[in-house]
This record gives sequence, structure tokens and C-alpha cells, in this order.
Amino acid sequence: MEYFKAEVMEMCHRENLYQIDLLHGSKNRITEREYWAKRKGQAALNQKCAKLIYKELHMHPFSVAGLGMTTGQA
Repeated sequence: MEYFKAEVMEMCHRENLYQIDLLHGSKNRITEREYWAKRKGQAALNQKCAKLIYKELHMHPFSVAGLGMTTGQA
């Protein structure tokens, strides 16, 4: 079984694919529930951040490309 794990890891490395280390497990193990809670929490933060950025960009009607510079500034 160790041989097949090593072969899969080598194949993924050759194809430039991300692969976890199958031979040496992580010392920091998390449950599947913890993993998905973190993913959903990060997705919610990303969505909230995107809304804030959108709001900020559209709050200044005279800004250039949303950078906060008025059209008179260069």
C-alpha cells in the first residue's frame, strides 16, 4: 500500500497538482465538520468583504476606478 501511495504522490507532483503527503500524516488533524465550518466561515467573510468593497467603490460618484481620486487629481 505504501508503494501505491508513493506512486500517486509522484504522479501528482509530475502533473503539478496539489497533493497532500500520503506517507506522513499531519500532526494537526481536524475533523470533516471543522474543515467545512472553516470553509463556510471564510466564504461568508469573503462575501461580506466583497459587499463592503462594492459599496465603497460606488459610494464616490466622481472617483477614478474606485481609487478615491477625483477626476481633477492625477
